[in-house]
Amino acid sequence: MAKTIKRSLLGALAALIAYLLLWPAPVDPVAWQAEPSEGYIGIYGANNRLSVLERHDILGREGPEDAAIAPDGALYLTTHNGEVLRRSPTGQITVFASGLGRALGVEVAPDGAIWVADAYRGLTRLTPDGAELMATQTVDGKPILYANSLDFAPDGAVWFTDASTKFGALASGGTLEASYLEILEHGRTGRIIRLDP
Repeated sequence: MAKTIKRSLLGALAALIAYLLLWPAPVDPVAWQAEPSEGYIGIYGANNRLSVLERHDILGREGPEDAAIAPDGALYLTTHNGEVLRRSPTGQITVFASGLGRALGVEVAPDGAIWVADAYRGLTRLTPDGAELMATQTVDGKPILYANSLDFAPDGAVWFTDASTKFGALASGGTLEASYLEILEHGRTGRIIRLDP
């Protein structure tokens, strides 16, 4: 009986080792050495700039990732559930757009249009008629898997980030999960893309 228990334990241990060594994992870690920390000095020093912070309700929504101010003073906010909220200069908040995937970055274009980096769908332009996908693939045919942030250049081009070309936000179950996988692997697969509309 003792031999049977011993064999069973050895068999279970061998199976566990084989599982840990042979089971495929979605990450392929890359070594990285961080610079030594200088502590909380300079721009990282203690401050009280947020001590007078005012809180405003955003229609019960969560997860605003970014905000942009339009020329008329309106503030546009992205939310976790794929909406863009508009806060008028008088403080009234309304849903400006809905039905997006995971709206992250938002900017107001020089022509007044609202553009969104949608982590699930790609680069999106919001028009009065609805959302218009502007970029889901790059020039080289690679899909945009995790559009994250954007800005406009003086020449009218749109610069935006694709946080990972390996771990898509939608395929990974969300932006947090995709970020964890990219950080764990540290494969530096993010990229900056220029789109000339």
